[in-house]
This record gives sequence, C-alpha cells and structure tokens, in this order.
Amino acid sequence: PCGHRPGRAGTLPCGERYKIVFFCLDTACVMIFTAEYLLRLFAAPDRCKFVRSVMSIIDVVAILPYYIGLGITDNDDVSGAFVTLRVFRVFRIFKFSRHSQGLRILGYTLKSCASELGFLVFSLAMAIIIFATVMFYAEKNVDGTNFTSIPAAFWYTIVTMTTLGYGDMVPETIAGKIVGGVCSLSGVLVIALPVPVIVSNFSRIYHQNQRADKRKAQRKARLAR
Repeated sequence: PCGHRPGRAGTLPCGERYKIVFFCLDTACVMIFTAEYLLRLFAAPDRCKFVRSVMSIIDVVAILPYYIGLGITDNDDVSGAFVTLRVFRVFRIFKFSRHSQGLRILGYTLKSCASELGFLVFSLAMAIIIFATVMFYAEKNVDGTNFTSIPAAFWYTIVTMTTLGYGDMVPETIAGKIVGGVCSLSGVLVIALPVPVIVSNFSRIYHQNQRADKRKAQRKARLAR
C-alpha cells in the first residue's frame, strides 16, 4: 500500500510508488488542457485580448510547469527552482470557474468588493502591527517568553484577531492579557465591518444572474415555438 516500504523502515510517498501512473495521468490532462487552450486561441476573435485575459494567463501558468519539467536536468539548483514552479499547477482548479456559475458569481462579487476588501486588508495590517508592537513591549521582560520580537508577535496577533486562538503563544502579564482581549475584540469588529457590503453585492449579482438566465430560457422557449 501507499506509504509503506516492503521489508524496510520508513514510508514511501504515493507519488514515488506509482510514479508512472501519475505521470501518465498528468500527461493526459496536460494534453487535453493544451489542446483546449490552442483551440480557444485559434477561435478567439481578438487573440491579443484573449492572451492577456486572466483565465488565459491562469491556463498558461497551469500548463507550463509540465513542459518545463520535461526539459529539466537533475541539477540540484534547477530542480529546486522547479519544485517551486510546480506549485503553480494548482491553478488548474480555476479552470472550473468557466463551468461553474457559483464560482463566477463569487469572482464577480470579489471584483465588485475590491475597495471593501482593500479596506479590510489595510485595517487588519495596521491593527496587527500596532497590537504586535504593544504585546512585545508588554511581554518582553517575562522569562522564556515567546514574544521575542515584534515580528514574532505578529503570529499571536493574527491568530487572535481572526479568533482562531491556537494557544501556542499566550500572554502572561496582566498588561499582555488586557492587550490580547482588546486585540480579539478589535479583530471581530474590523472583520465584521465590510461583511454586510460583501453579502449585499453577492446577493445583487446572484439575482442579476438568475434574471439573466430566466430571460435566456424565455428567449429559447419563444424560438422553439
């Protein structure tokens, strides 16, 4: 079975045990994706616009690592760079957005809420820096503290503001606990502020798509008569 080395200690990854099978599957998928991309490029009315589109770039980024991998040698430096490049293969999942109305609506919603999301990221970044700085100075004199620097306190601040609370870093001083409590409450407020706008935009775009689909179905029904 996967993960077991027969007669030897340790484990064998599935990717190594069934390397040929995975390579064949990967090759088949890449061939299909490549053929699809070339056909869509050939049929596009404006090829320059098509090549510059977001989905076209995602397609290229998802396909390219396979062809680069075929020509890469066993050089350690090159192999290390290729391992990083192979991560981009995960972008293939975005190809499903062309066939999923829900994913398209989500994409349109995020695009229409760019300013609200920018405000959220900016507010969180400012709050994280402020609370991490205060937490570091509140806890730096404690023996064996995990708050060894302001960047080290970023992790605690992020986990606290997003209400995850892993518990791997906890304040021990009274001042640190007060700062942690305020940090948690601030995170809830900051994250909650843009949520109603995002939900409202999602609902508006969803109903617009529903009405467009309904009109399209009605036109097809009239043409079929």
